[in-house]
Amino acid sequence: MKRFIIFIYFIVFFAKIYAVEGLWVPKYLKQTCYNDMLKQGLLLPEDSIYSENHASLKDAVVSFGGGATGVIVSENGLLLTNHHCGYRYIQNHSSINNNLLENGFWAQSQTQELPNDGLFVKILVKMEDVTDSILNGVSSDSSESIRANKIKQNVANYLNTLGCNKDKFHECVIKPLYEGNKYFIYYYDIYYDVRLVGAPPMSIGKYGGELDDWMWPRYTGDFSIFRIYANKENQPTDYSINNIPFHPKKYVLISKEGLEDGAFVFIMGYPGSSYHNVTSYDMDMMVNTTYLQRISLYTKQRDILQRYMHNDAQLSIDLSSRLAGLNNTLKQLLGVVDGINRIHGIEMKKVKEREFMEKLSHSNTNKQKYASLMNNFEQCEKDAHQYITAFEYWKGIQSIALINQANKINSIVNESTNTAIKELLKISNFYQTFYPEVDKDIFVEMFSTYLENVPKEFHPQLFDKYFPCSDSIRPFAEKLYKSSVIASKSRLENIIANDSINQLKNDEVILIINDLNNTFNQKIWPFLPVISSKLDSLNRLYTKAISQLYPEREIYPDANQTLRISYGKKEGYLSNNMYYPSTTYLKGMIEKMKIGLPEYSIPEKLIQLCQNNKYLSLPVCFITTAHTSSGSSGSPVFNGRGKLVGLNFDRNWEGTMSDILYDVNICRNIAVDIHYILFIIDKFAENNYILNELNSANNGKNITK
Repeated sequence: MKRFIIFIYFIVFFAKIYAVEGLWVPKYLKQTCYNDMLKQGLLLPEDSIYSENHASLKDAVVSFGGGATGVIVSENGLLLTNHHCGYRYIQNHSSINNNLLENGFWAQSQTQELPNDGLFVKILVKMEDVTDSILNGVSSDSSESIRANKIKQNVANYLNTLGCNKDKFHECVIKPLYEGNKYFIYYYDIYYDVRLVGAPPMSIGKYGGELDDWMWPRYTGDFSIFRIYANKENQPTDYSINNIPFHPKKYVLISKEGLEDGAFVFIMGYPGSSYHNVTSYDMDMMVNTTYLQRISLYTKQRDILQRYMHNDAQLSIDLSSRLAGLNNTLKQLLGVVDGINRIHGIEMKKVKEREFMEKLSHSNTNKQKYASLMNNFEQCEKDAHQYITAFEYWKGIQSIALINQANKINSIVNESTNTAIKELLKISNFYQTFYPEVDKDIFVEMFSTYLENVPKEFHPQLFDKYFPCSDSIRPFAEKLYKSSVIASKSRLENIIANDSINQLKNDEVILIINDLNNTFNQKIWPFLPVISSKLDSLNRLYTKAISQLYPEREIYPDANQTLRISYGKKEGYLSNNMYYPSTTYLKGMIEKMKIGLPEYSIPEKLIQLCQNNKYLSLPVCFITTAHTSSGSSGSPVFNGRGKLVGLNFDRNWEGTMSDILYDVNICRNIAVDIHYILFIIDKFAENNYILNELNSANNGKNITK
């Protein structure tokens, strides 16, 4: 009976998501989902979204910092993204005496805009299908290693022929789609002068904190404002005081109208990763092994950071970005595991696989080639289990700051003395935010966890010498952090000053990482690429088989940090017998403040603005059925006319699983409403500098009215 219920659920599920699930390639909308978008409410021609011949939305949607998305909103390169995407750059400008995280920042002129070392944006120029060139000479019978080498050679030859990547401002990158059945080349312009223009205080931009991460309803003003700069020829360049604001081919207009329930929306962005085409065996490994291991490791690290940050203001600033990243990932992992188990996701995948095998048995498709696919997937996952377990806990050890620093130093000490000294001085800024007591506790937890969970065959030899049991790890760590040269900036500088760099080779931290890395390189790493290549081969074959058995289905490729589009409607959802409406308002934010938790505190000025019921009906956030995944943060949400209505910044708890499994009934992306963003700029920050630019960009109209 249970199998029957799951089967019926799957049929309904699959039929319903077909219209809205997907991270589609914008260049090929017409061949995939464009007609369905028109039916649902899109009012734009296809080439207004993506064109290589004239300006289109693709020219205004940028990859921000290599891991998020932003959108250009003015002719002078003004850019909106999420607060959490710009967080570390805001943090870099913060101190106890000038805490931009706490107080916010609003430039009043271009001279006040703040440069950000290491920040860049990438703008897609065009993309092309180069499958024939990249797979030229690749036989379907080739081994994975031969195939990979031939593809690598073809990629290099293709890029050399084009003369690509001669400078850092123009990039050509070739990426596989559809599990390596297709290859595309992407051309980017890269801008390295990106300056901070505005950001609300954390009490707005991070309202709700980690308590509300991955949750709905939300009241988070998750936005920040930057500006792209270029040289006088409007070309990408490094930071210079002489640079001028970038003039884009396209910037987006802001919608003055509100977004009604049921309204059509679409999202463009650079999602980082997804795993929608995995089998039940992959999903089982992820959910019941890998993710549970990561949850354990991240929880231990988070608890340590929180304990130390609680009573130390400087630590709270210096470690805030690391803690925010841990909490964000941890809550997501917990949501994925809960969501997939709640809807019996693994069994749903098995139903799909049984359907596939049944159809294959009655098909003229190459049965012999595909008949053993599922058995091979199952065996491959069994073979991988112990190596993936060892790898996850090895990564836990690499998260120890001292170990990480030791790895860098170890790669330096074998160089010539002069070169080594220069390189060591370069990495000495590590100690500005290195807190030995914090890191020592993480050291103890990570090594203890490795010792307890990883089979002994993967234990380095020095484990027996230094900590034969978990009780001996803390005494050893106490001694290590007091004596190691690498654990102290002054001791390291003394070694450099006395020309005694060779002594570092015998430092106990170096001895530990050498032994640990030798074990990894001999007993773990050699097997991971073999297993990975087997899975790549099987996944590629499975994807090809599905396209042959179900030619009527349009399949979208998994996310890989390239431009994608998704679409849906503004719509609430039902979960655990409770209905969650699609929109939150300032009134709800004021009510939530009364709970009394620090995460729900609101700036006094915002409270005053809401007195006498003024602005209480202003929308703050909304949810839609558009499909998003990891890396979709900062992606613009457009209405049917292509006008900006919000910025995507999160998913609901039930929707965290959408990297792997999407359910239109409960998966929702969360966006901050553009009208709340404008309200904060106008009424809270009273920043006419930014507001006037936005009004001018929108045909001189007052977009706040």
